[in-house]
Amino acid sequence: MMTAYTCKVLAITLLLIMCCVTWGSATIYTVGDSNGWNTGVDYSSWANDKTFVVGDTLVFNYASGLHNVAEVTTSDYESCTTSNVINSDNSGTTRVELSSPGRHHFICGVPGYCSQGMKLAVTAETASSTPSTWNSYSAAGALAPATVLFLISFVSLIIKLVGF
Repeated sequence: MMTAYTCKVLAITLLLIMCCVTWGSATIYTVGDSNGWNTGVDYSSWANDKTFVVGDTLVFNYASGLHNVAEVTTSDYESCTTSNVINSDNSGTTRVELSSPGRHHFICGVPGYCSQGMKLAVTAETASSTPSTWNSYSAAGALAPATVLFLISFVSLIIKLVGF
């Protein structure tokens, strides 16, 4: 049977773990950062230093009525055509979750803009295959066992000092 002290330590430790588990969660990327989805932006360079993972979200911000976002096939991406559109939106703020691993291609489907550079290709990796400076536990959205032990020890010490 657990003592009241042990129950308190466990409860606080679980709360801390739940707060910390977001280390490995999905990332929301604003395409083009402050430039948004517009002409004159090098989207290849923008994406070059980023690692996209299944579950990440791309947010395209643009002038509704002037631009749109179309997810297209590789051939449509390369030829700047919209013959095989997978999904499209023209709301002004388009959120796309990278729900499957592999290459994803996006263009502005308004004639002329894709050829001016409004196109983006990203590769979404599975969480376990992404290179990371964190260990595999944090990449999977969990805490390393050593971190959990540290949290338990820390909480236990605080409870003893405060006198719960």
